[in-house]
Amino acid sequence: DVRPRRDGWSARAGGAPLEGDLRIAARATPRTFAPAAFPAGAALGLRAWRRTGDLARYRVLGSARTVATAAEARDAARAPEFDPERELVLERPVGYTTSVAGPIGSARVVEESPGRVELAVDVAHGGWLRCAQAWFPGWTARVDGREVELLRAEGAFTAVAVPEGEHRVELVYAPASFRIGLWIALVSALAGALLLVRPRSA
Repeated sequence: DVRPRRDGWSARAGGAPLEGDLRIAARATPRTFAPAAFPAGAALGLRAWRRTGDLARYRVLGSARTVATAAEARDAARAPEFDPERELVLERPVGYTTSVAGPIGSARVVEESPGRVELAVDVAHGGWLRCAQAWFPGWTARVDGREVELLRAEGAFTAVAVPEGEHRVELVYAPASFRIGLWIALVSALAGALLLVRPRSA
């Protein structure tokens, strides 16, 4: 089961608070977890725990903590006190200076396909759209059609600074290798067409 699920047990029992964003729905461990999760079975000294409760893949947050490197961001996100439902961790100061813990708006998926997602975002004041999507070179972000910087959150996920009000946010995967290959294909096709229409010499 790889559905996006999370509740509070991982943070309270010494696990990783971001397990829900990684879409981990079950795990086998000798540990005992908080009542928010329940055991599905046991064997060989291990208990199988299944997650309860769902976590939105896209959240609008008003509080961001900044660190210097991706490694520091991952360490901060692994801390038991970190709550991804209330704040995010960025690798440098960027976006807004507001610090309102918790959600400050809503995000709704309008259209989604492989390599592209469009969201309708409503923000009470300037904040960040945090996406439970792996940060990877090649992804780009647009807010109301204008390209903006795609931020790395918790050293692994993506975030976009969003101003106050209602906006359309678009995330598109378009790696440089794809764009270069497309240009090469277009140039090759054009060269081939020119050769076909080139007049033969007498």
